[in-house]
Amino acid sequence: MDFGSKYVFVKREEEEEEEVLDDAEVSTGLDNLKVEIQADSSEDGEPCMIDLLDTAGQEEYSALRDQYMRTCQGLAIVYSITDLASFEEAIKIYQFGLSIKGEDHIPAVLIGNKNDLESERKVSAEKGKEAARKYNMVFYETSAKTGHNVQESLKALVRETPRYGSRYKFVVVGGGGVGKSSITVRFVQDIFVETYDPTIEDSYVKQIVVSGIPADKLNPPPKPQASSVPNAPPPPPQAQRVSKSFGLFKRSKKQKKSEFTAPMMNACCSMGPPLGNSSFLQTKPSHSKSKGASKVAAPKSYRRADANVILLSLGSLANDPVIMTGDPVRCSKCNILLSHVSRLDPVENEDKRNWICEFCGQQNEGLEMVDEEVPKENSVDYLLAAAPEKAAEGEKKDETIKPSSTPGLVLYCVDMSGSMAERTQLPELQAAWMAQRGQRNSSVTRLECMKQAITRQLDFYELDEEIEKRIGLVTFESQVVARGDGSQTTRSVSEPMADMNALIQQGKDLASHFNIRPVSTAVGDLKTQVSDLRTAGSTALGPALCVCVGLLAKEPGSEIVLCTDGQPNVGVGSFGYSSRGDNPEAISFYRQIGNIAKEQQTTISIIGIQTNQSLQMEHISNTVSITGGNLNLLDPHELTRQIRQLGQDPVVANDVELTLVLHPTLQFDESMTEGVIQDGNRLTLNMGNVHQSTDLTFRFKLKQGQDTTKQNKLPFQVEIRYTKTDGRRFLRTITQERDTTSDRSTMETEMNPTVTGLATVQEAAKMGEKGDKSKARGHMWAMAKMMQRSNASPGSTSLQEQRSRSEGTHQFLNQAAELDRVYDEDSDDDAVAATSNMYRNAKADKFRSAEAKTSGDNMRRKKGKGSAFSKQYYDYK
Repeated sequence: MDFGSKYVFVKREEEEEEEVLDDAEVSTGLDNLKVEIQADSSEDGEPCMIDLLDTAGQEEYSALRDQYMRTCQGLAIVYSITDLASFEEAIKIYQFGLSIKGEDHIPAVLIGNKNDLESERKVSAEKGKEAARKYNMVFYETSAKTGHNVQESLKALVRETPRYGSRYKFVVVGGGGVGKSSITVRFVQDIFVETYDPTIEDSYVKQIVVSGIPADKLNPPPKPQASSVPNAPPPPPQAQRVSKSFGLFKRSKKQKKSEFTAPMMNACCSMGPPLGNSSFLQTKPSHSKSKGASKVAAPKSYRRADANVILLSLGSLANDPVIMTGDPVRCSKCNILLSHVSRLDPVENEDKRNWICEFCGQQNEGLEMVDEEVPKENSVDYLLAAAPEKAAEGEKKDETIKPSSTPGLVLYCVDMSGSMAERTQLPELQAAWMAQRGQRNSSVTRLECMKQAITRQLDFYELDEEIEKRIGLVTFESQVVARGDGSQTTRSVSEPMADMNALIQQGKDLASHFNIRPVSTAVGDLKTQVSDLRTAGSTALGPALCVCVGLLAKEPGSEIVLCTDGQPNVGVGSFGYSSRGDNPEAISFYRQIGNIAKEQQTTISIIGIQTNQSLQMEHISNTVSITGGNLNLLDPHELTRQIRQLGQDPVVANDVELTLVLHPTLQFDESMTEGVIQDGNRLTLNMGNVHQSTDLTFRFKLKQGQDTTKQNKLPFQVEIRYTKTDGRRFLRTITQERDTTSDRSTMETEMNPTVTGLATVQEAAKMGEKGDKSKARGHMWAMAKMMQRSNASPGSTSLQEQRSRSEGTHQFLNQAAELDRVYDEDSDDDAVAATSNMYRNAKADKFRSAEAKTSGDNMRRKKGKGSAFSKQYYDYK
């Protein structure tokens, strides 16, 4: 349990003044908001904020890389001194960058990594220096393992880059296996990561001090105006993609190209020279209903933001529980649990204790308990039920007992309708890069992209000897076909396609025919089944969801990954062929099936393939929001990457029930909460499945009429009932106390931008889903202005804390700017629905400082599985 500030802000709302937004500032965009960087006067040099993208593998297309390559100010190009081919590729990457940006020169540093492996050297230092001189790059040889020259190489890139602001946007690029991620992590945290999952790209914001920046770089001439760039490949038409991790910059459909040149590019936080008439990203044409005005104005005034936010990172349920002795002890009045902050007074001459409840003040007398039963830590677990024993073969199971959770069953539910046979060209940026390496440009069908993505993920599961995941396959077109793990006879469902309950029951009946084996055993059959898939018919998406939900009815903790490129037009949930999405029965269906899935602890995630037609995502996405899944709308070439990312986010607990209790002087902000609230200060939420990355935020405030002078500390407690994947049932209780203040500057000085930033975009996304885009934009701007004040007034915090806060602030501005742009435009319904869902499920890691992102569990989750995984990945062509 983390908080938005060290202090709970207890100033009355009516005493807070409203502020007025500056129109000129809003027009430049959130990511261009000026944020002060605190520097130590003893340090020699200029404080700089480095916005660094680690491209990781780079073999798979990513619109995020596309964006960074087009808008970056400089390149860190990495090769391995032990691999001549990686050196030759590094030179091609620089040439490619020139053609993409249409420039004669890009600030760049050529990095020969792994110079700790001198005995294996294949590329001499002189060869590297010669190439760097030829292309006017800086040259360094480094070792990510020892840290040699890593800091120096990136600082040298700063000295080569014109300074149009305090923030520099760089990209770390290079061939596969050269150590790009290791270089990045060594730079931001000075630690070494030997293996790194090559599909995980990430951005880091790191504040450093650089000395010796030339005067002409500190005071460069104004950025050149946009001009035609004939050699630059046009931006990909599918770039309106929205993914789990990042959104993309977009322009309004009503904005002329001439309006999207230097002024717009200059608003993008010094992202480098403008890209000319090609702009840098296009919006696909919209075929959705008319929206009216193309701009959504931010409010002219807003109430100041505060940091009264709680963050619960439920991925921690995967950790080993700290099991308490005895049963939990509750207050006889308010039912709160005894915790490490409770004050216990011994009863004279008796082995008993008295407890005055810190929440309600109730005197709980004569408690019989030994020291081992008194919590000593802020988070403890009580075992509620042991794992149920498996029934012996032939023994009848007790149907009143919920089945224990087995290692996750994942159903890939794949659209096989005729439109999946349509061919799609490689994205221009990827095609240009392949051409640079002498490879032929090609096109593939959407189905081929899907088959490759699933097969690639099966390859990774096959290599992981520790994984016990089970994978099943369901396909749909005009009918639904259950294919199991490829070893059983397929079963088709074609009637009754309009009856939700009958379809769910058919799925339950089919479940007995499919004994899904662990993927390590079934992988060969699954690959064969995927390879044989063919397209036909229409899009029975609703019936397919029903059958999948039925198949998983007795499999708690399971997931449905639905992949589609078409609007539902067959059976239950059908919108026909209308783009209006005005079928109330269909809209209601997606809420109903979502609630049924949640009740049986099934998560639904949807990957929508971008087309020029409406997919009715704003309605279908209800299933995702209700079950806590993920919604994506992306180019078919990104399917491999997205399915891989979903596979990296396992279910860590199921049947999760959460109760969060505030002190009675506080109340939840009901407009920001979806759970059931009692007495204003007690919130209950039934979660169903919880994934490793599940991060929840809750906003609270002072109750009206409360006297803020009575207490200088307030307690908070959360109870979480959950079932681990081994079937054991636990109660986890987490309790904390926080100091209070009615002084705004004190609260702001001690704020945590990760918690407040995450909460703000999650809340803004909920507002956007409800259609209140103006309120959403004002909410984000209010938080941005508070962070701006916080960074300008560091107070008594240490320089390291100030830098961490500044890094977190810039991460928030990066993320919030994307959502702000979408709500500021006449975006189509599918894009708004996908973007809103992505940010309502935003993850804390995207808002953390560089140090926090590369520490503890965060880094362990990004580490790869060793050389076998890397070889498999980099051997793909």
